[in-house]
Amino acid sequence: LRSNLTQQNAAATMIQSSFRRYLSISNYVFTLADIVFCQSIWRRKLAIHQLNRLRRVAAATIIQSTFRRHITMSNYIFTVSDIIICQSVWRMKLATMQVDKIRRRVAATMIQSTFRRHISMSSYIFTLSDIIICQSVCRRLLAIRKAEYMAKERRSAVVIQTLARSWISRKLLEQKKLRKAIWIKQERRMM
Repeated sequence: LRSNLTQQNAAATMIQSSFRRYLSISNYVFTLADIVFCQSIWRRKLAIHQLNRLRRVAAATIIQSTFRRHITMSNYIFTVSDIIICQSVWRMKLATMQVDKIRRRVAATMIQSTFRRHISMSSYIFTLSDIIICQSVCRRLLAIRKAEYMAKERRSAVVIQTLARSWISRKLLEQKKLRKAIWIKQERRMM
């Protein structure tokens, strides 16, 4: 009877632990999705703001902004990595405490499952951070290209205006010379 009760308590503890782990993972995934969504909205707003600043601010300000964004992103990646490592260590400690109470096959399966989940989550987070960094770099390059294109258009307009004014000046000069030549011919006829 006591052995049966101990087995039931162990089973109940295991079910509670699995359910709490499931709730924690679900909450973590939804929170991470919300964070990524907020980050994408915020980064889009920052990219628009930076494009406007590119027209008004010198190159030094752009370098400072990019450096600060890099530091923030690096801190975020290291913080998330530290949290995952702490979770992994804690789960490993819990798993080793439970190995003595449950059969080896179940314990081995649980440890493998925990390790695979850790690897998948780590891979997911690193992939996600790589994607976010790539998006940030691409948006910056697009903004720089647009600014360069706009500067090139302005230079082209100045060249066209210069050529047009030169052509008009030559035509006016030719007309003036022609009128003067006609006037001189008329003066000679009258004499």
